[in-house]
Amino acid sequence: MNMLSIRLWYTVAALSVMGAAIAMEMEDMLMGQTLDSFLSGLVLHEQLSEEHKLEIVNMASPPTDATSDGDIDGDSSNAKEHYRDQGFTTAESKELLRDYLYNTVNDGSMEEETAEAIASTLNLGGLYFTEEMVESLALMQGLNGAASADYQGEGNMHRLGRISPVPLSQWSITNGIWGYATPNGAREYALMCAGPGLSIVDVTDAAKPVRVQFTPMSGGGIWRDVCTHVDEASGTTYAYVAAQGGSNPSLFVYNLSYLSDDPNKPNVKDSNPIPLGEGYSNRGQAGFGHTVNCARGLLFLHTAGTTHGCRVYDIKENPTQPKFLFHTGGTGGCHDSMVQTNVDVEGEAKDLWIISEAYSRTDNIRDITNVNSETKTVPPLLGRTPSISGIYAHSSALYNDRYLFQTDENNRHDICVYDIGNLMQGTGSPQLISRFQYSEHNSMNALTHNGFIRGNYYFNAYYQAGLRVFDISNPYYAHEVGKVETYRDPFQTGKLINVKKTEYKGSWNVYPYLPSGNILVNDMYHGLFIVAASAPYDPPEPPILSAERDGGGNANLSWNVGINVRGYSVIRSFDGSTYAKIAEHIMGNSFLDNDAQGKSAFYKVIAVNGEGEGTSVPVYSEVTPEPTRAPTQVPTPLPTHVPTPLPTPLPTHVPTDLPTHVPTPLPTHVPTTHGATPEPTHALTPAPTHLPTPEPTSGGVTSARAGPQTASYNPTFGAPSCSIGSSCDSKSLLDGRHNLGPEPNQPNTLDGCLDGKSGAYHRDESVDAIFISSDSSDDMMEGSTITVNAGVFCWGNGSKDFIYFFHAADASNPNWTLMKRVQCASGGNQSLSDIQTKYASYDLPKGALQAVRVSIRYENGDPNLGPCFSGNYNDTDDVVIQVKEDPSFLGTAVAVEAKKVEDDKKKNKRANAKKQLRKNSSR
Repeated sequence: MNMLSIRLWYTVAALSVMGAAIAMEMEDMLMGQTLDSFLSGLVLHEQLSEEHKLEIVNMASPPTDATSDGDIDGDSSNAKEHYRDQGFTTAESKELLRDYLYNTVNDGSMEEETAEAIASTLNLGGLYFTEEMVESLALMQGLNGAASADYQGEGNMHRLGRISPVPLSQWSITNGIWGYATPNGAREYALMCAGPGLSIVDVTDAAKPVRVQFTPMSGGGIWRDVCTHVDEASGTTYAYVAAQGGSNPSLFVYNLSYLSDDPNKPNVKDSNPIPLGEGYSNRGQAGFGHTVNCARGLLFLHTAGTTHGCRVYDIKENPTQPKFLFHTGGTGGCHDSMVQTNVDVEGEAKDLWIISEAYSRTDNIRDITNVNSETKTVPPLLGRTPSISGIYAHSSALYNDRYLFQTDENNRHDICVYDIGNLMQGTGSPQLISRFQYSEHNSMNALTHNGFIRGNYYFNAYYQAGLRVFDISNPYYAHEVGKVETYRDPFQTGKLINVKKTEYKGSWNVYPYLPSGNILVNDMYHGLFIVAASAPYDPPEPPILSAERDGGGNANLSWNVGINVRGYSVIRSFDGSTYAKIAEHIMGNSFLDNDAQGKSAFYKVIAVNGEGEGTSVPVYSEVTPEPTRAPTQVPTPLPTHVPTPLPTPLPTHVPTDLPTHVPTPLPTHVPTTHGATPEPTHALTPAPTHLPTPEPTSGGVTSARAGPQTASYNPTFGAPSCSIGSSCDSKSLLDGRHNLGPEPNQPNTLDGCLDGKSGAYHRDESVDAIFISSDSSDDMMEGSTITVNAGVFCWGNGSKDFIYFFHAADASNPNWTLMKRVQCASGGNQSLSDIQTKYASYDLPKGALQAVRVSIRYENGDPNLGPCFSGNYNDTDDVVIQVKEDPSFLGTAVAVEAKKVEDDKKKNKRANAKKQLRKNSSR
């Protein structure tokens, strides 16, 4: 996956042959190949002349006729140009090669792109700045540098366990990592790659990991990787392990169904339950697996520096026999790739294949929607990120189908963020909007490696800096929330080792997608860490918004600054019902809407962080019409002096306008890099489906009529309750089920409906929170519409879990009415709160004390629509709400009929008026 300054020794024979000839120490991105073979690839593709190749090789290795005293051709002045023992590793040698590349480009004998590829591969730094790059960099003023952070210790990260089951050394390290959860959810495993081979570790009990299988493998001392694929026909999960470097680094295929799926009968240590032959086999394809990826029934082997580029195989027809389809070829490198399915591209759902092109310094974005088992040609290119001089495009992850996070292993920028929205809409190319480093970058310059996104968080294996976790809900300004010091403090002593030199050591890879929420991290020299993430903070409180009109008729919005807010968005409506986003990622507390001149409008401001959103009540900003004046016979004389009006001052912060492309909503799946399990969207309080028209005040500003209410436990009812208010939030009173989790006063039901007792907290089902809100800013009142949001945790892939919503008009004697039954979108967790949100809306009937019930149920094709169904994994929770009485409200059924009568009266009145008008006009 990278170049290692742990002194990789490139020999004439294989790296694993310890008795080979004298080796050459290199610090570069050759990825196991020799300098000669890399340059030969450029010659093969007619990008480099044979003459230039020989001159560059000779600069690293003196010719055979060198004299015994080190002179070359009798000229000792040239001796400094030859670095047989060092390669291009010293500052002096790199500067000499840079000068050589500049000279050959200037005399027209080499293209700039070829010189850039050589410079990037040999880590010489950037050579040329293109116009495209300069335009992208211009957007980044003030956005560069170390990420902000304000946590103590390791922040929101918690260590659970560690294991190092194989001997490790300078030439044989821990590298690739992936996770596997059994179909019934009983057990979880880590697929742990290392120089000696593959270890399969049972991590179900994270504090006591057990290696249950080990397969010794040749080659791959530095580079071995793994991914998984689920066969649609059988439901069986297969693992694909490939390698690069050393002797015969082959591709292996494993059938993971041999691993225990029994919670009471785990495989014992080193029992090797997967047999050779039927269970796993060597499929050849030696040397192509620098990194691997599985997605859409395809296997991607990334050759990182060879002329094969990315090699693509079909594994849908026969998962045990990968069928070669095509390779991308070229000299770009193909270091890694990811796949994102069902992305909106110009109105059509497309599957994107995003390739990190190594020393080509760019990510290529291709459309693989139509790639199948018969495809033999490279799929079409949709676009590419700017080619930034000097970087090494290592790997990428896509957030919200729009923001591409790219890691640079050459340590020029660390992490670059590209907005690809314009490309997806066919209106432009990806733009570089941010680049950042981990929070302690200014005190220790660490290198970045591999990053993955779960929900609104970016997990990055950051070599010597360990695992770093960032809140990326505002992709312009990443905020670090936690870390695990796998390298500087592997045994959690509280004392960090002093790092004197930036090196390729430490955290190599991370897997954050296990259904339990546990995270797997591989450290090169300290093995596998099993860790967990907690919520770093609560979702933001709703901002308090106000609006004024300036002298030009523009709407000037301002709001209070919240705690732990990563950014603000502004939405606008001209009819009080349909809102559109007009600005996002605002870091200040004001916004000038100069597109609403002469138009009255409703506004809301949304505060955002990784845990969710807080939305203000709607504010109405009215344009006051110019007063009319009756004409007079004598005109009013003008004053002799007309003062010049003062210009309207601009706000202190004017955020960047949105592009013409409205961002795609948060996806309900995570990127399928390596075949990651899709995950649900988390937002505890999403905007209700109906947005009312608030009444404006005389100043054109609407404020909240009642504050939100926080529920407290009511022993009379045996459940949480709220007094009259515009909303009711259970907070943590319902978090968990039975004795599984922190839920106090369980079962929290009015009629004693019991919770299931089986399973584990946040591995199996639970209702974690209920949030009830009026669809207007008013108190919840008889006849008004309210929305019930439920935060739930779903088991497995969510396909067998359903959420039920009930309401009762009388909490003292509940007669439950089913409002809605909805299936979990998926299992696992998307936010660090470990919940996914479901909601239902209804009109409040008559009744001063009403109740809401939410129930999550494990169904295996056998739904039960009753209000209480106490299955082993089911959870039912109630909340009581006090409702403001409305004497004029006669009940929902009567109200509907009364409205119909009133509408008929109005209709008849309008008809009679028109009839009278026609009669008058005919006279």
